[in-house]
Amino acid sequence: MESIEGLQQAFGEPRRQHFLGTIRYFSRNINLLVRSFFPILAGLALSDEFRQYIEVIAVVVFALITIAAFVEFWRFRFHVNNHSIIIEKGLLEREVIAIPFDRIQALHLEQAPWQRLVGLTKLKIDTAGTSGAEVDLQALNLSEANVLRDGIMAARSVLASPVPERGVDSLPLVHLSPKALLKVGLTQDHLRNGFIALGAVIALYEPFKSLIDTWLSLVPKMYWSILSWTWFLFIPLGVFLFLILSFIVSSAGAILRYFNLKAVLYDREISLKAGLLRRFEYRIPLAKIQILEWRSTLMRRALSIETLRVFQASAQESDSSSKGLSMSVPGISKEASSNLASAVFESMQENSEVERIEPSIYLYYRFLILRILIGSAAVIAASSGGALLFLIGGVIVWSFHSARKKFENYWLLVTPDVCQIYDGWLRKKRSMFSFFKLQRVALYQNTLMRKRGVAHITFATAAGNRTFKFLNENDAKRLYDWSLMKIEQGSRNWM
Repeated sequence: MESIEGLQQAFGEPRRQHFLGTIRYFSRNINLLVRSFFPILAGLALSDEFRQYIEVIAVVVFALITIAAFVEFWRFRFHVNNHSIIIEKGLLEREVIAIPFDRIQALHLEQAPWQRLVGLTKLKIDTAGTSGAEVDLQALNLSEANVLRDGIMAARSVLASPVPERGVDSLPLVHLSPKALLKVGLTQDHLRNGFIALGAVIALYEPFKSLIDTWLSLVPKMYWSILSWTWFLFIPLGVFLFLILSFIVSSAGAILRYFNLKAVLYDREISLKAGLLRRFEYRIPLAKIQILEWRSTLMRRALSIETLRVFQASAQESDSSSKGLSMSVPGISKEASSNLASAVFESMQENSEVERIEPSIYLYYRFLILRILIGSAAVIAASSGGALLFLIGGVIVWSFHSARKKFENYWLLVTPDVCQIYDGWLRKKRSMFSFFKLQRVALYQNTLMRKRGVAHITFATAAGNRTFKFLNENDAKRLYDWSLMKIEQGSRNWM
């Protein structure tokens, strides 16, 4: 209750953000201008007449963007009442937005380096009515932002449930020490990061081309002659340097993004803090979580860690399985994952009925045939001669093994209230969601699938869809009917 009283006292009357918020509006407007008119600006840059007046045009554009940023700042005001936050904004047209506390999905604090220097922060308010943040408060004092966030969270809890709150006991989920952060860096996608770094190096070559050519011209021709005959000996060195570069980029990215990461499970919410230069803090109520999704690779499993994504509701729902507002928690242990799953899906502890549903054997043959065809085509295109049959034989053996592994690791685990989808072999993924939080469920069969007695089932949540393919028809219809029943009977508040 103290948080709610402090909220009313601090933000009961309309007020503006800190004046330095104009910096953020200014930078955002410049970014928007460049992104929107980049092709036109690039074309004009080639014009001699345009270059003659470039200084005048730059001054005029700078002045207009500065004025727009100041006006946008001045016309942006906000305040709270007993049940919602009211936003008044608009540059040319006035817009008033009322966001009820009980419709807010999450509140995130983000601090850019310049904001940390002056003690400011950005507060993002996410709802299920948009694909991203509903409102960004660009420049609040850190202490005021904490009062606003904590007050809204407390008021939302009171509106969502009149039952007195339980204790504020916390359970640490993840705290990335330097050693744990190194583990996270080791498990990043080094190949992708390496190619990104290599592309950056190639892009930087052009501006320094003349300097590099001058330096290379100083190398004696004898050395170039020796290099032309022994270049293949440097291939292992090049691969080694590429791997080192990939590891450095991955580790640097992990440090910048996940430095001093702390994920804590409270009675009603999960909190995540991290970041070196750009600090962020996410807080998501447990009741607003739609999907929990774990991903792991061979390296992560060897280190006994996973990467967890927490999905909340979003209006950007489509057939894609990865849409929605999400929070990523790297380096989480199996024990911490189990604690979080038990808190989000409380009924799991009460239900002892668990059923494992596997796909039709038709899926295995589909995996096998596709692997044989694709692998054989690749071998035929790249090889010829006596080794061809040997390589095709290797492809067939690999196809049988990988298809079996893929099939064995694709299944459903169902309790009366919760569904889990397991997928992947080398890269594993596990998704978990509640039946009563589903928006709809769809059963799909084409003519061939109907003859084979198989069907796809799609579970649509407010955070995106999850599809399980090639179930036996009887299992699919049984799961479809059960899902519809849970949707119709669901009476618990979760939005």
